[in-house]
Amino acid sequence: ECEPYLTNDHRMMVERPEALLRGIEILLHNLGAKAATIGVETNKPEAIAVLRERIHPDQPIRVAPLRVKYPQGAEKMLIKSIFGKEVPAGGLPRDLGMVVNNVGSVLAIADWFDSGIPLIERVVTVSGDGVEQPANLLVPLGTPLREVLKFCDGLKPGVSQVVMGGPMMGSSVASLDVPVLKGTSGILAFREPQALHTHEYSCIRCGRCLEACPYFLNPSRLARLARSRLYHEMERYSVMDCVECGSCTYSCPSRIPIVQLIRTAKSQLRQSGRGVQ
Repeated sequence: ECEPYLTNDHRMMVERPEALLRGIEILLHNLGAKAATIGVETNKPEAIAVLRERIHPDQPIRVAPLRVKYPQGAEKMLIKSIFGKEVPAGGLPRDLGMVVNNVGSVLAIADWFDSGIPLIERVVTVSGDGVEQPANLLVPLGTPLREVLKFCDGLKPGVSQVVMGGPMMGSSVASLDVPVLKGTSGILAFREPQALHTHEYSCIRCGRCLEACPYFLNPSRLARLARSRLYHEMERYSVMDCVECGSCTYSCPSRIPIVQLIRTAKSQLRQSGRGVQ
């Protein structure tokens, strides 16, 4: 959890540490893993303290404080930050003998083992300057966004954008009748659009997107190839390693929708059977 506004994982670590540790032990046993590491950014000292206090000395579990950096929560970034190892291009954490899970998934596993109830609800952050009463809520899957926002006393006047997910990797919704899904981490409402709908200019080759990319890709080249619909050519430049964090688009002074172009290209490659991730 490294996107602005989203605090659901933070609250679950603080409020349900025993269940989280139980879920980790279940995973260790079933995967045959020797140890587990919980990566927590240093701007969440309460979560770090609570987890360290609850971990028994005999448990092969440790907490690793991480520098606050976006997108620190991406699985490949976590592995690099904690262990100093890089997942091979086109590879997965299992290629290094590792498995990465998020807080919500581990808690869902613990709850299923304890009660036999499958994943039918999840914690969602409801926030943004357009929400009357921001909160973290346990929401049944399938609940319309409209009902969740109503529970938070509704929207403030002048809301122009509602986002499902985080401000960087989430997407705007056209209707509040869209349901909460198992991957819905947040519902954000803004009175000022967070995506700048300004005029797009030509690429000036400034290199800011290259500097911003955490996976050292060439976003500007990928965007140009995507515009030309040369999707298969993009595989030469490791397009499938892009995690769509949005750092390139955020840093682009020409307002080029780089991540949207890359997302479309990856979708086309998957449909053609070429994309493997």
